[in-house]
Amino acid sequence: SADGAPNAIIVVDLASGTSWRRLNDHPSTKAAPLADFRPVVEGRPFMVRPPDGPPQPVGVGADGIAISADGGVCTTGGFGAVKLGNQESLFKTEGAAFNPFGSSPLFSTTNLLTDVTGLGGSWQHAVGYTSTNMSGLTVSAQYSAKEGAKGGNTAAYSGGAYALAANYAAGPLALSAVYGNVKSTDATEANVKQRAYLLGASYDFGVAKAFAQYGRDKFTDVGGSDTAKFYQIGAIVPVSAEGAVHTSYARTKFDGEREYQFSLAYNHALSKRTGAYVGVTRIKGEIEEAEATGRATVFGVGVRHAF
Repeated sequence: SADGAPNAIIVVDLASGTSWRRLNDHPSTKAAPLADFRPVVEGRPFMVRPPDGPPQPVGVGADGIAISADGGVCTTGGFGAVKLGNQESLFKTEGAAFNPFGSSPLFSTTNLLTDVTGLGGSWQHAVGYTSTNMSGLTVSAQYSAKEGAKGGNTAAYSGGAYALAANYAAGPLALSAVYGNVKSTDATEANVKQRAYLLGASYDFGVAKAFAQYGRDKFTDVGGSDTAKFYQIGAIVPVSAEGAVHTSYARTKFDGEREYQFSLAYNHALSKRTGAYVGVTRIKGEIEEAEATGRATVFGVGVRHAF
């Protein structure tokens, strides 16, 4: 992508290791004139800064293009990043960023909102956009396309969903807000439409990193509407250079039912991308009208690797 040599796109078959050079020295892969476009990275002009002279602007050809394992296509540049195809919802990614257990299907207490309501799944036939970092602020948008006419069931909503998010990070503080209008995210008929928001915050005190979330999800169907209310607090406490204790507590209330979850685990880093963990999570459910209560306790131990 350097501006001083022929630009091209390299296509690689990961299975065989074979590669091809395409669009070599084609106008579409060359750097745009600096008078028309100057790259900006994390809110600052992208410059070459030699030790013996003033900073100089630089042009970059052939923006990065990636194809992910889920079949999505992503292109990035000075405008931000655009992804087409299947992708995780903003509720899932933002929810994971502000929970001590990330997106863990066992320990993450944010699942009480995103999994129970269906907000945290994968969106199909979708387009997503994430802006560049603007002095700590990034904004995102996501849309899952509606396909076909409304179904024969008059109570059904056939496809269509959108979500908007803003994320701010400066030093030890991070904040997040995501709002969405969700009907169906896989172009199938859904009998419920949802309007939801999820707020998140974290602060790194050094001796511990604290997390908090609050969200609501309003369900509407042919019989009326109801609202799920959710909150979560948690922390990560380092106990050594490689080890940390993770803990989180959350509650969701919806349609006369309450669910509580508490998770506690120890994670030990074996490398930058691999860690061993041991933990326990306890879930309690209450139904007000029936005056019934259910409990479950689950223990987990294993090794986690980030690809």
